[in-house]
Amino acid sequence: MVWHHTVQERTGYFGRSIGVITFFVISGFLITRLLLRERDRRGTISVTGFWMRRGFRIFPLYYAVLGLYAVMVSSVEMGTREGLAFWRSLPYYASFTSNWFVDRSPGERVIFYFAWSLAVQEQFYLVWPLLLRRLHLRTAVLFPLAFLLAQDVIAWLGGMRSFGEGLASRIVASLDSPIFFGVLAAFALESERGFRLVHRIAGRRWSVPVAVVLVALPRWMPGVPQDVLALALTYLVLSCVLAPAGSAPVVENAVARHVGAVSYGIYLLHMLVINAVGHLLPVTGAALKFAVVLPVTVLVATASHRWFEQPIIRLGQRLRAPAGGLVTAAAVLPPAPALAAQRE
Repeated sequence: MVWHHTVQERTGYFGRSIGVITFFVISGFLITRLLLRERDRRGTISVTGFWMRRGFRIFPLYYAVLGLYAVMVSSVEMGTREGLAFWRSLPYYASFTSNWFVDRSPGERVIFYFAWSLAVQEQFYLVWPLLLRRLHLRTAVLFPLAFLLAQDVIAWLGGMRSFGEGLASRIVASLDSPIFFGVLAAFALESERGFRLVHRIAGRRWSVPVAVVLVALPRWMPGVPQDVLALALTYLVLSCVLAPAGSAPVVENAVARHVGAVSYGIYLLHMLVINAVGHLLPVTGAALKFAVVLPVTVLVATASHRWFEQPIIRLGQRLRAPAGGLVTAAAVLPPAPALAAQRE
C-alpha cells in the first residue's frame, strides 16, 4: 500500500491493490474468528459490544485525520477543483460511504480517496455481526459465498438501463470483497473436519514458501484474475496462522509484530507522510522516496499508537468492563502451534 501510493503505480503487480486485498482477507478472518469464538463461549454475540470495540479503535484516529485533511485543504487547496471536490465528498467520508458516492476517474487526484477501503470495512462491521448472531453456522456460510458472486450479479444486470452504473451497482460491487475469503477461511477452521483439511495444506513447513510463490505469480502472469490472487493471499494468511514454530520467520519477529500493531496508523497517515516528504525533501526516484517514506510513516504511526490511540482504547476498555470485559484477538487466536494442538 505504501509503495503503491508512493510511486503512484496504477498498473502492474502493485497496481492490483495487493495491500488492500491482504488487509481485507486478514480482517474478514480475524473478525469472524473473534465473533465465532465469542458465540461458542457465551452462547451469543454482543453486537453492541463489538461495535463499541470497533468504534473506540477506528473512529478517533479516523476523524482526527479527516479533520486534519479538512484544515490542510482549507489552507492549501482553497478554490481548486480538488479542494472543492473534497468538501462535496466530506459527508461521505464522514459517514463511511465514500465507496458508494465518491467518483474517481483514471488519472484524477481525489483527496482522501484511499478511505474507500475503510468504508467497505465499516460496512462489513455494521452488518456481519448482526447476521452471524442470528443465523445458524451452516446458513451463515452461504452469505459470504453469495457476496463473492456480487460482481457476477453486476455483469448479469449490466445491460439493464435502470441498473447501469448507479448507486445500486456500486453497493452490489462493494459486497464483492476479499473480506469474504477471510470469512470463509475462519469458517473452515471452526469444524473438526475443516480444520484438519486446511491444516494438511496450510499447516506444513512448506506451506508459507508455497503461498509466497502463489502470491507472486501475478508478477509474471499479469492475466491472473483478482479473485485468484485473493485466494492465494488467503492461503498465505492461513499458512502464517497454522505454520509450525519457526517456519514463518517473516511474520514471527519483533519488527513484523510492531508494524502489525501500528498498521492502522500506517494506513491513515501514510499519504500525509508521502505529501510531506514530496514537499520538504528533494527526493527523486521511486525506490529512494519509498526508503524515506516507509520508516517515517512507521515512526509517525508508532507515536500515534502510543500517545493517541492506546489511551482511547484503554478508556473504552474501562467503559466496557462492567459488561463483561474485553474480547481480544489474543484470547481467541492463540499462536499457531497452540492452535494446531487444540485440534489434534
